[in-house]
Parts: sequence; structure tokens; C-alpha cells
Amino acid sequence: MRNTFLRLASACVIASACVVARGATRPGEFGDRSPSVIYDANTGRLSLERGWKGQAATIEIISASHQFIGPQPEFIRPPFDVFSESKIFMLRGGTCIPDGLDFGTVLPAGLSQEFLLGDLSIAGSGCGPWESTYRDLIYVPEPTFLAGESILLLLAIRRRIS
Repeated sequence: MRNTFLRLASACVIASACVVARGATRPGEFGDRSPSVIYDANTGRLSLERGWKGQAATIEIISASHQFIGPQPEFIRPPFDVFSESKIFMLRGGTCIPDGLDFGTVLPAGLSQEFLLGDLSIAGSGCGPWESTYRDLIYVPEPTFLAGESILLLLAIRRRIS
């Protein structure tokens, strides 16, 4: 009985570690107390959220549909760091990846938030044991989307006043 319990407990720990390691991507917001990766739909630019007192020691972003494009960012240092169509990986042993790091235009512009949440797997580790890991994606919409939202808001306000 005890042996069965230990096996079950071990399996649960291993399974939960695999989920964290794969980095289940979820929507994020600025200042939500969870470090995030930011995607700008207008430019395709990808960056780390700025303003965290602790930075990352590792960051891994995987695109299941091989969406990464463009030249390799200059701060990617092979053989440990990787930049390919399907993966961005950075490892900083003994130092930290700076918060607010800008990867540049490494994704096509105009991708939807829904698509990215399904396609990207984001994982990272902090420089200290107290640090959160990167798993959230902050989506900065295209200006045309913002204009449409503004028009709908104005129409709703006007209708309410009438």
C-alpha cells in the first residue's frame, strides 16, 4: 500500500514538473504580478516585460508552427542559446537576462492573440528561488483593432445618453 502511494505521488510530481517546464501560455496583463512576454501585433516585435526587480536566468519560447523569422538577435550566444524557426532559448549562467529585453521583430505582424496562445509555449526560470517564471503573453493589438474598439465604445455611450 505504501509503495503504491509513493509511486502515485512520484508520478504526480513528475507530471506537474513537465507542465511547468513546457510553459502553459496564458494571457497576461501589464502589472499583473506575473512576468510576461509581450507581442506587438503591429510590428511582430517580441520583448520581456519591464519592471521586475528580479530577472530571468533562462527563457524558452517555442512556436509549434515555426513562426519565428528574421535575423538572429545579436545577444543570442550559441552553442547554449538557440534561435530557430521554432525556438528561442537563452541561458545565462551566473548572470541574469535583463528585464525588458527586446528580441526585435521575430514574429510576423498581425498574428491574433488566440493563435499565439495556442501556438507559443513560454517557460523561464528566475535568477533566485523567489522569482516567478515567464509563462504569460501580453498581446498589444493592432491600431485598427483599437480604433474599432473606440468607435464601438463611443456608439454605446451615445446610445446610453439618448
